Amino acid sequence: MSGGRSAVIDETIEWLLDSDARKHALPAMIQGLAERIDKAGIAVSVLSTSQQAYQPEVAVRNVRWTRETGVVVADYTYAVTTGPEYLNSPLKASRDTGTWLRVRLDGPVDDLPYPVCKELALAGNTDYFVKAMPRDVSTYISLATNKVGGFSEDDIAALLRLLPAILLRLELYCSNYALTSLLHLYLGGNAAERVIKGAFRLGSTEDIEAVVWMCDLRGFTSMTEKSSEVDVLSTLNQYFACVVTAVQSHGGEVLKFIGDAVLAIFPVGEDETGACHRAMAAAREAFHALDAANVVRQQAEQETIRFGLALHLGHVSYGNIGTRTRLDFTVIGPTVNEAARIEGLCSGLGRRLLVSESFAIAAKSAELESVGRHALKGVATDRELFTIPSLG
Repeated sequence: MSGGRSAVIDETIEWLLDSDARKHALPAMIQGLAERIDKAGIAVSVLSTSQQAYQPEVAVRNVRWTRETGVVVADYTYAVTTGPEYLNSPLKASRDTGTWLRVRLDGPVDDLPYPVCKELALAGNTDYFVKAMPRDVSTYISLATNKVGGFSEDDIAALLRLLPAILLRLELYCSNYALTSLLHLYLGGNAAERVIKGAFRLGSTEDIEAVVWMCDLRGFTSMTEKSSEVDVLSTLNQYFACVVTAVQSHGGEVLKFIGDAVLAIFPVGEDETGACHRAMAAAREAFHALDAANVVRQQAEQETIRFGLALHLGHVSYGNIGTRTRLDFTVIGPTVNEAARIEGLCSGLGRRLLVSESFAIAAKSAELESVGRHALKGVATDRELFTIPSLG
């Protein structure tokens, strides 16, 4: 290996292991790696990696660099990890053997052992190199070249020098991505970022003003008694999809599912009216999505889904509650309790939506109409409640 190439490889290893470089996202890392490999005189035409996505419907996130396209990110469903594309791949072969794998591509295409190698060969590539991480079904590093004659032995030696640092960097990325993705998935975006930044001490809460969203599925108990578990779960997920999509699309944060109930907040910041309007827009979207879903359910002779929703504005304690060994990141306080009490009146008043007086005052919306004063369980005085008649 020439002195110039050796120096570039050493610099690339140092870059891969540099703690400052780890703050960059995986696509930026792949772009930087491709540039450094090119600087080392290795004619790479394709550089690819992937990581487990930790999402309900996305299994793998692929990051692929080519000279023509630059970096392209693509998501794949769980079928890709069990289908023939993976089962008959050099990636699986590398994982099964625990070693790196090289496939020359400049022979007869029909003689190539893997479909992906045939695709690369037909695109003009002449050689292929891959190494899978042994503990992760989706993570690997692969390189192809279109140089006549393929990778030289010096090229392979240089790649093998880089390989441990590349795999370590990928393992760090995968671990961090898994942590971040799972926290976002189970806690929600805002709470996840707070926990990542250190807000995980017992009692670490802050007082914020927020619109509290509390909704509850109607007839859930009777549904569980007369429907199969599969049907109940399907109904719940359909209902949650209508609610969560609407809340998140309008800047709200879903904090928890409490059986068939959903607790969410729309933090006020410096704009009470704006937060109320976002919550109202989310309510409209959720009910409209549910109405559309119910049309399909009725055609399939399935039970109609109904839910009641309360919106209340006030101060809440936002943060960690629990014990030293089990924490919950949520909101607590009288505002949350009153929102739950208001939601409990929806069925008796024949309304899908009820909002509090504090919400109505801040919203300043002509759509809101009073439905009178009503007693809330555990609250000393009656409260005036409002609704949007068009929502039923």
